[in-house]
Amino acid sequence: DFRVVRCTACQFVYTTLPVNKEVLEKMYAESYYHTDTREQYYFENAVTAETVEAENSNLRDFRDGLDQIEEYRPGGRLLDVGCALGFLLAEAQQMGWEPFGIDRAAYGINWARQNLGIETLFAGRVADAPFPRASFDAVTMIDALEHVTDPVKEITSIARLTKQTGRASR
Repeated sequence: DFRVVRCTACQFVYTTLPVNKEVLEKMYAESYYHTDTREQYYFENAVTAETVEAENSNLRDFRDGLDQIEEYRPGGRLLDVGCALGFLLAEAQQMGWEPFGIDRAAYGINWARQNLGIETLFAGRVADAPFPRASFDAVTMIDALEHVTDPVKEITSIARLTKQTGRASR
């Protein structure tokens, strides 16, 4: 159980969900991705099924975000923090980016490796990732900040990994 709360000092809104490896592994296990409400969101798209004709909003949003990043920084090394099953990374790779991903839950990382062939993935926290300082031209973090206990530390770790000429996106 968790609540959504607001920090009285900075007004940041976050969940009270305890964020540790065991909770996240359980929360984002295979069963999370295969419920009725998430099956279409995650699996009925052109990345996972070539027979799907209509593009789902998930992939369209990823492509739109990547297009916005490319207005400032076309191509290079892209890190997706909270990459889940790696669909944004697959889209980025098709657009010419070199994809890298981090996610706290191993299921998504393993799925992306096995099904999308993306090997440059890390299961764990950004602060523990084995990437050298200033490795990335662009960093995305979509629907992931609410899953960290220390947002300032997370953003600082992301900034450390981003090149001075790089861009970070929501």
